Amino acid sequence: MSLPPAGVLLPEDILNATWFQVFAGFVALNTIIYMGLTLSKMVTWPRQARMRNLAARLPGGPSGTGQPPGPAPRGETPPDLRTTLIRRDVPVGMAFLGGLLIVLNVFLFALNPGDDPTPHVIGVLLGVALLVAAQVLSRIRGGVAAMSWSWAVAILAIAAYLTTPASQDHEILALALLMVMVSAFGYVLVSWRPFLVTGALMLVIITADAFPAGRSEPLGWVVAGMVALAIGALLVQTRLVAISALDEARRLSQRLATTDPLTGLLSHAGMESILPRFIGTAQRSGDSICVMFVDVPDLPRAIADYGSDYGDAVLVATGDAVREAVRDGDLVSRWRTNAFLVAGFGLEPDQGMLRKRIQSQLDASGVHLGKWPIAVQAGAAAAPAADCDVDQLIQKAEARSGQQA
Repeated sequence: MSLPPAGVLLPEDILNATWFQVFAGFVALNTIIYMGLTLSKMVTWPRQARMRNLAARLPGGPSGTGQPPGPAPRGETPPDLRTTLIRRDVPVGMAFLGGLLIVLNVFLFALNPGDDPTPHVIGVLLGVALLVAAQVLSRIRGGVAAMSWSWAVAILAIAAYLTTPASQDHEILALALLMVMVSAFGYVLVSWRPFLVTGALMLVIITADAFPAGRSEPLGWVVAGMVALAIGALLVQTRLVAISALDEARRLSQRLATTDPLTGLLSHAGMESILPRFIGTAQRSGDSICVMFVDVPDLPRAIADYGSDYGDAVLVATGDAVREAVRDGDLVSRWRTNAFLVAGFGLEPDQGMLRKRIQSQLDASGVHLGKWPIAVQAGAAAAPAADCDVDQLIQKAEARSGQQA
C-alpha cells in the first residue's frame, strides 16, 4: 500500500515551516503530559484513612495517640486557600523548571560537546538560581502577590533565555518549550493581573525574537504565542472557579462543624472553638466570665411517650427560649443532647429568675400543648477571667442546675 503524498491535509510548505514544527512539538508535549496524568489516575492508591491509621502506629508518627490535631495557636488564623496554594505551587514550579533547565543543558552539551558551552553554562546557572529561589520561597511566609510576581519574574527570565541568539542551535526545542510555558505558567497564578502582565511581556519577547531574527513565518510564531496564551487564560479561569468552589465548600464545612443543625445554635465543638478567644477578650477588659447551664431532664421520657419528632420540637423550642431569655451577645450552644450552655460577660444571674424566664418562654411556645408539660433546670456560675478555669466553671453551673430537681 502506497503512502499518501505529503500535504494531503495541509500544504507541504506549511508542514515544512519551522513555526508549524514548533507548534506540533508543543501539541506533542502537552499530549504526553495529559496521557501521563490520565494513566496516573488508573493507579489504585491507598485510602487516606488507612494511611493515617498506619502512620499513627509508627513510632513518632503523626497523631500517635489517635487524637485529631489541635487547633492553631491562639492569635493565628489559618491562611486562606489561595494563599495556601500559591505558597505550595510557586516553589514547586520553580524547582521543577530549574531542574529541567539543568538536565536539558547538560544533556544537549553531552550530545554536542563541540558546541559553544556559553549558552549551556548560562542555562545551568539559571536553573541553579531557580532551585535556590524555590528553597528560599518555601521557607518564608510570603503573601499571594509577592509569590505570584516572583513566579512571573522567573517565567520571564526563562523566556528571555529561550529566545536569546545562543539558543538558535536548538530552535525547535527552545520555541516548543516556550509555547508550553506560555500556556502552562498561568495555572500557578491565582489572580489575573500578574497573568496578564506576564503574558503581554512574553508576547513582546516572542515578537521581538521572531521578526528581527528573520525566522520563517514570523507571524506564525506570534499567532502560536497568542493561542498558547489563550489556553493559559482558560487554565487561570478554571483554577479560579475551582478555588472559589472549594472555598465555599470549606466555609460550609466549617459552619456545619460549629453549628447544631437542629436548633441553629452553636454546637459543642463550636462553643469550644470560640471560648478561648471569648475568655481572652474578657481578660483584656478585666471582666468576669459567666456560664449558664440549662438542662431538659424530662426529654428522654418525652421521646419515649411521644416520639423523636416531638423530642426535636422540644429541643428547638427550648433553644429558642434560652436565646430569648439571655442577654444579647451571650454565646448560646447545644452542649449535649438535652442540655444547653450559655457563656457571657459579667456576674452570674439569679438562677431562679433565669429558670423562670426560660420556662416562661418555653410555655409560651405551645410546644407541649395536649401533652404533659416540659420543665427545664438552670444553673449559673461566674469567675474573674484572669484566673478562670472554664471546665470547672461549667461543672459548677451543671451541678447547680441539678440541685433544682
